[in-house]
Amino acid sequence: MGELQCEAYEKQTGEGRCSIVRPANVYGPYDNFDLKNAMVVPSLIRKASENKILDVWGDGSPIRDFIHAKDVARGMIFAVENKITKPINLGSGTGITIKELAETVADYFENTIQWSPEKPSGDAKRIFSMERANSYGFYPEIGIKEGTLDTILWFLKNPELIDKKFNALSK
Repeated sequence: MGELQCEAYEKQTGEGRCSIVRPANVYGPYDNFDLKNAMVVPSLIRKASENKILDVWGDGSPIRDFIHAKDVARGMIFAVENKITKPINLGSGTGITIKELAETVADYFENTIQWSPEKPSGDAKRIFSMERANSYGFYPEIGIKEGTLDTILWFLKNPELIDKKFNALSK
């Protein structure tokens, strides 16, 4: 809806003033680690921190595109500063399998992984095209392994924030 409003504004005034970014799967510090509502990265981190066996739905084969929250923030600022008025995708543009991601998390916590192939895996592949963002000169800086480690370390250093946010979401 926001994109349509920007398009209408541009038609009405003859000038584009909106910068639109479409981020892939965003993760990082301050994420939602509530297991009922968390996305894949924080969910895996929370499960791995609380169990010796990391239970993962599906077979791990789906490929997803992830981007660290710091890169999303950089991308938003980049789009505004460069007056980019065409929508740009923000992601890695390459993707990683859920298996590789789960192994990264499990390795840190020294967990074993239990796959649940009878449970849904989702689409086989979802990767953003970074062609337009790259054409303007934007590239993410934080890789998935580095970013996942950053998120794990933040999670472990901030249990009071995790529990506070988790309890607030549960009410």
